[in-house]
Amino acid sequence: MLSVKELNEVLKELHSVQHGGSISNLGTFSQVDIVFVAGLFLWYMQHRNNWTRIPPFFSLTKNANAYNHSHYFKQIEELYEIKHNDIFVDFENAQNKDANSFSRFFVPPIYITKQSIVNFFSYQNELETKWKSLFKLKEKYYKKFDALDFVNQTFTEFTSNEERFTEYNTEILQRLENASPILVFTFVVACKRLSQKEKRTIEQTKEY
Repeated sequence: MLSVKELNEVLKELHSVQHGGSISNLGTFSQVDIVFVAGLFLWYMQHRNNWTRIPPFFSLTKNANAYNHSHYFKQIEELYEIKHNDIFVDFENAQNKDANSFSRFFVPPIYITKQSIVNFFSYQNELETKWKSLFKLKEKYYKKFDALDFVNQTFTEFTSNEERFTEYNTEILQRLENASPILVFTFVVACKRLSQKEKRTIEQTKEY
């Protein structure tokens, strides 16, 4: 996977690119990690006023994961109106007609400015009028939360208390709806990453 190690290598060579140089070819990978794309995106946002697009420097194998990173670029485009070809001359498989800006497996790249810090961390939904794309993305995340990811539904405790489990799920969704975008992103992704269907009572589920 193209990830942190390669990101650090590329960042060291980016100064050369901005002065007519090139980046060493990194080789072939099965997929690209969100950390890699986010790192280069943040670097671009810091230097965009004097930017030379990064030429190709790796390749991808053909496999089921090869298009996963198109979702990263979908989020970046929706949140910041930055396209992949603003940053790169070409980024293999960056575009996919089925790309989705939502995923419970990674948090969107967060670029903090004096303006965006209020939007990302505010609990006031009236800010939706100022940055609609952020709050639309937040809505996609919290509507996908499901407390039953943590529950073995064949367990007798669940069967006898299904109504209470459903009510608790609704309660969490209501709390997330009124939470800040950054909290929603991290909470929903953390829940998906940590979820394991086990024999938990409703009280144990809440505690977990």
